[in-house]
Amino acid sequence: MRRQWVIIALIICSTLSAAAQEGFAKFYEAAKKGDAKAQNEIGLCYDQGVGVAKDAQQAFLWYSKSAAQNYPTAQYNVGVCYYYGRGVALSYEDAVSWYRKAANQGFAQAQYNLGICYMNGQGVTQNYKQALYWYLQAGKQDLPIANYNAGMVYYNGWGVDKDVSKAFALFQKAADKGYVPAYNNLGVCYKAGEGVHQNDEQAAYWYQKAADHNDAIAQDNLAMCYVTGQGVKQDFAQAVYWLEKSVAGGYEPAKGHLAETREKMRNQDNPAVPQKKTATSTTQGTKFNRYITAAQNGDAAAQNSIGVCYFDGNGVEKDEEKAVYWFRKSAEQGHAHAQYNLGLRHYYGQGVEQDYKKAMQWFQKAANQGLSSAMNNIGVLYKNGLGVEKDYTQAIAWFKKAADKGNKKAKENLEKTKIQKAEEKLTNVSDVDVLIPQSDNPNSNKFTFAVIIGNEAYANEADVPYAENDALVFKEYVEKTLGVPEKQIRVLANATLNNIRSAVRWLKQAMSICGGKGRVIFYYAGHGIPDEETNAAYLLPADGFGSDIESAYSLKTLYAELGKMDADRITVFLDACFSGTKREGGMLASARGVALKAKEQAPEGKMVVFTAAQGSETAYPYKEKRHGMFTYYLLKKLQETRGTVSLGELGTYLTDEVKRQSFIENDKMQTPTVISSPAIGANWGKLQLK
Repeated sequence: MRRQWVIIALIICSTLSAAAQEGFAKFYEAAKKGDAKAQNEIGLCYDQGVGVAKDAQQAFLWYSKSAAQNYPTAQYNVGVCYYYGRGVALSYEDAVSWYRKAANQGFAQAQYNLGICYMNGQGVTQNYKQALYWYLQAGKQDLPIANYNAGMVYYNGWGVDKDVSKAFALFQKAADKGYVPAYNNLGVCYKAGEGVHQNDEQAAYWYQKAADHNDAIAQDNLAMCYVTGQGVKQDFAQAVYWLEKSVAGGYEPAKGHLAETREKMRNQDNPAVPQKKTATSTTQGTKFNRYITAAQNGDAAAQNSIGVCYFDGNGVEKDEEKAVYWFRKSAEQGHAHAQYNLGLRHYYGQGVEQDYKKAMQWFQKAANQGLSSAMNNIGVLYKNGLGVEKDYTQAIAWFKKAADKGNKKAKENLEKTKIQKAEEKLTNVSDVDVLIPQSDNPNSNKFTFAVIIGNEAYANEADVPYAENDALVFKEYVEKTLGVPEKQIRVLANATLNNIRSAVRWLKQAMSICGGKGRVIFYYAGHGIPDEETNAAYLLPADGFGSDIESAYSLKTLYAELGKMDADRITVFLDACFSGTKREGGMLASARGVALKAKEQAPEGKMVVFTAAQGSETAYPYKEKRHGMFTYYLLKKLQETRGTVSLGELGTYLTDEVKRQSFIENDKMQTPTVISSPAIGANWGKLQLK
């Protein structure tokens, strides 16, 4: 029978009091006067957007004021902010420090979260005994998830002597408080007689309670009770009902159990077929013998089936290591389902050491053959950062591939991940993404038109981290800080070659109606590439190929098209490098193995060009700030000066700050440059964007 895995999730934040929900203003005066409880409530208002716009930095500020007065709820909330990097730089060490302060005052949620940190080795050295200690402290205050996790530590013997009796008692405490995963674990204990006298009826009872709450593992366990008639009356129809629910819930082993149970139903309805009562029936044994002969003769499908038999204990004694052996033999012959099954074994550590990277490798092979369940699991790995760097964009792409093939679980994961990505984007924002200065004269820049391009998700090349966020936030500054009317700004995310051409034509049309008074702002974040023969520089559209300059947009063409417009001024910002490197370092897949020094292109017309890097340098990301490094400091200067910065001052600031921070962050040089055209005159440095 299957057991639930330990839940190693943090409790995220304390609940907003009923009083605070009545209004923000009620607490503000008391908070300003130093009332610790009111300060925490104000923090919660900012955190949850009650009576005021959501603002993670303001939430952290008010939590900190309250926490400094030793208010345990606020100390806990400060810990949560540090753990997730909400309103402050992520720091597990600081999170642990604040959880400990609240935990030592008996705050149950903080005690539980401190246990999680010890369990995962986040901010402290991993220590299961300490994790257990804090789970038990929180459990004494009837926090059910804490008792459940303490039970899992005892059940699995993680850092302590295994004690199924203590585990059972803790699962019972969690279940008594309505914690659903504990229902299934009680069923497992009753079924196996672990920590309690064996009792099939009680096992089925607890499986039923968990199954009724949509626990997919419990639904599979309950179905097996109906198949064997243990603890309930044998009923294949009921078994199929629960197995279908388990499959819909994403529990993979239920698929095999469902197929076998449907076959049993067909046999039961056929008088010519002898009826079997147990899961290890003669029919299954005969099937195993038939498979093993074909498997030993090298049949890949039969080898996969033998693996399933060993894994589920169908017709043979359950043996996960033998299951892995046969899955591997089949997978190495290219059998997609075996590749998927082998990936699952690596994912869960069943019959083999848990290894998410190997799980990814086998899921990838199965996905390449069109197996939607493997595509879905690749999405799960990317979503949770297991074996790969956490990447919502990749997760969403894989969930969509699986969903397009009709995978119901992938459809659910797709929607959940989109929401999670949006929420994380809101809570893990850079300091330049909030408190964007508002122009005193909105829409005052009525003769300025802007095209803003953020190419992040490339069809044929590596993605450019944060490029979409670069473009979207820069647009907010252009509109709010510089006073450019929203209708005069075009933002293009992942622009194709035709998108870029169309945007340049739109600027040309806009300048033709401004009578020489018009101004242009052109911003681009994404890949740049060099022509390997001439070293000429190109912008790479989202559908372009790094090895094919005909699929790219020439920088020379861009300058020529912008330069011949009847414009008073043209300002270009390029957060890209043209050496063939990627934003996060390394070379584009299609580029040569060494970075090239792109030919510097002279601007035309009344143009000033700001570029993120020079020569063979790379334009790096600033990961902590979730922006390109060049763009971050561009936005920072606009924020600090409220947009009233001269072009010369801006250029000096960008060069100094980006050079310094790139050396600190990357141990590599990145040197922004500013180039002006002759036509704009020698005093261009005194001009302002605003």
